[in-house]
Amino acid sequence: KAKIEKLKGKRKPLKEKDIKEIYDKLKLLGVDERIEQFGLKADRADVIIPAAEIFLTIAGVLGCDEVQVPNISLADSIIDGMYKQRGTKQK
Repeated sequence: KAKIEKLKGKRKPLKEKDIKEIYDKLKLLGVDERIEQFGLKADRADVIIPAAEIFLTIAGVLGCDEVQVPNISLADSIIDGMYKQRGTKQK
């Protein structure tokens, strides 16, 4: 639990090995167990495994040992990027 708390709210890159370590622990648990044991919010406990898989895959494909994890959801991050890109084109 301490490792997850340490990573919450951080905007610095996360090491691939730390993501993998947490992923390996969490994937063995059900959603309710993740909430209880790690203090995850219900709407995060169910998506943390696929999200970790996405970040681990990206790190592997790019050969990175760390990734920048946004503080907003992946979908919100994509929309935010599209909005910013569109805004710069209209100026």
